Amino acid sequence: MSLLEVTDLSCGYGDTRVVFDVSFSVGSGDCLGIIGPNGHGKTTMLRAISGLIPAWGGSVRFEGLEIAGRSPHSISRMGLAHVPQGDMIFPDLTVEDNLFAALHGAGRWGERRRGLSEVYAVFPRLQERRKQLSMTLSGGEKRMLALGRGLVLDAKLLMIDEPSLGLAPRVIQEVYERICHMREHGVAMIIVDESPARLDGVADRLCLIDTGRVIEAGPTAVMLQHEKVLETYLGFSAAESEMDQ
Repeated sequence: MSLLEVTDLSCGYGDTRVVFDVSFSVGSGDCLGIIGPNGHGKTTMLRAISGLIPAWGGSVRFEGLEIAGRSPHSISRMGLAHVPQGDMIFPDLTVEDNLFAALHGAGRWGERRRGLSEVYAVFPRLQERRKQLSMTLSGGEKRMLALGRGLVLDAKLLMIDEPSLGLAPRVIQEVYERICHMREHGVAMIIVDESPARLDGVADRLCLIDTGRVIEAGPTAVMLQHEKVLETYLGFSAAESEMDQ
């Protein structure tokens, strides 16, 4: 049984449908990369899965249980954590208090020692900065703290929306090194990124979403050579790529 099973999911805002009948699954310990042009439904899809917006149709099952229609709080407590775009941290709190706030909000206060220990093992920089106000962190450190807030919940599945957004290339590399470390701890993931190349060696599979629909999906190595991916991101076809070689 898949950890997460999304079947014919549709959702949107107001009278506008953004996501159309999207289906995919994620197994325990798997990493699924979601790629596609900006503004084509990737973030909206994650919001519907985590309960931030209602699903208009279809099914979202987590560990075999239907979660569409549940509150974000309830879904988080089941072990599905959502790290949205941007930092989404409390700037006036210390690093450690941000982690405590995540634990308290998810009803996991009694697990704070183990939770902090796991976060600091993956993000030693956060342990160094634990008494520092979050507003004083660098951009990369803030992103690590946002990821740490998801990890501290002992999530079975972590959905990460654009972890590289707005960061310098060197910092992006460090953030992805930490994400790989999180995978080594057995956390299943869905990662949305504007660059499919960044997901090479990180994601097991890629899913290409365009105009709110799944266009193609498959193993990462295969998808990185797929004609639709090449056309979308590199501006030339697979045939042209072979001619250049």
